[in-house]
Amino acid sequence: MIYRRKTYKIKPEKLNEFNDFFHTYLYPKQITHGAKLVGRWVNEAKDEILAI
Repeated sequence: MIYRRKTYKIKPEKLNEFNDFFHTYLYPKQITHGAKLVGRWVNEAKDEILAI
């Protein structure tokens, strides 16, 4: 099995906007190509998102 680890660097004030973009565009595209989301975490500073 292959896992893809992706780190997104964002501005903390853009967290909600990025979450909307992720769930409406990025995640559906990944699902159509056979990917499964293992987990998604935001650091305490809210400037980095880790997705596996």
